[in-house]
Amino acid sequence: MWGWSGPIDGKPPPGLYLEAFSEESPVVGLPSDHRFARLPKVSLAQLKDESFILTSEKNSPSYRSLISRMCERAGFVPRVVQEVDRARTGVQYVAAGFGISIFAEHISRLPTPGVRFVPLSSAVQKMRYGIAWRKGAVEEVVARFVQYVKQQFRDSK
Repeated sequence: MWGWSGPIDGKPPPGLYLEAFSEESPVVGLPSDHRFARLPKVSLAQLKDESFILTSEKNSPSYRSLISRMCERAGFVPRVVQEVDRARTGVQYVAAGFGISIFAEHISRLPTPGVRFVPLSSAVQKMRYGIAWRKGAVEEVVARFVQYVKQQFRDSK
């Protein structure tokens, strides 16, 4: 019937319809005492020697693909020290000082003691968010769910 897609990178899987409803700039989540935490902006290249905390490829393949490509364009492969199930868990690991991560802007708007979010200075690809559902006849409940998700995302900004 439906499936939440979250970050979108590329084309939808066969048999699914995909609708993007938001684009956001990526930000770096750093422990508050990190040497880059008070900078107005950080480049991806500055992060090459950092320990990364990322959502697992299984849980968010599009996100991992996007982060990998961004880092490769900056000349490095991120050293992933911890994989997490979702972004909010990643924020908690950053707050605990286990490493840094790259998040979408909306994550930075949530209360996050111990974490400072810093914009990236280099031009990077925006993170697109959307929802996916099975192609074909759409049941009313699916159509209402799609509208609800889009409205919730708009209201959270």
